[in-house]
Amino acid sequence: MPAASTRKAAAPKPKPALRKAVAAPAAAPGRVDAALKELGERAESFANVAIGDLKSRAGPYVDDLKTHAGPVLNNLKTRAAPVVDDLAARAQPYTDKAGEQFAVAERVIVEKVKQNPITALFAMLGVGVLLGLILGGGRSR
Repeated sequence: MPAASTRKAAAPKPKPALRKAVAAPAAAPGRVDAALKELGERAESFANVAIGDLKSRAGPYVDDLKTHAGPVLNNLKTRAAPVVDDLAARAQPYTDKAGEQFAVAERVIVEKVKQNPITALFAMLGVGVLLGLILGGGRSR
């Protein structure tokens, strides 16, 4: 049997291509970050160019709209004012009549409550119970 060598065999030196391949995964996160940064910068630049182009193309239309919208709205306001006034004048008798009827109903209710306070109390209690059932949705405890 040959005698064991006390000296360890020297490991072979890696070749340059192998060193690059081993170092590549360590450098990958930096490359990905750089690529993402460059992509973001390009996207922002493209968006700024597109926005500028849109502003330059839409500018005349916006100016034209500002120029013509004011008179159109004033014309509409001028033409609508008499119609609104006419409708308000026509509705006035109905609102007056409704106000009078509410006043009469209030007086009748007050007189009935004064004549029969106990009956009115129980009637209001019944109304309260019904409202509670309706609003409570029939929930049980």
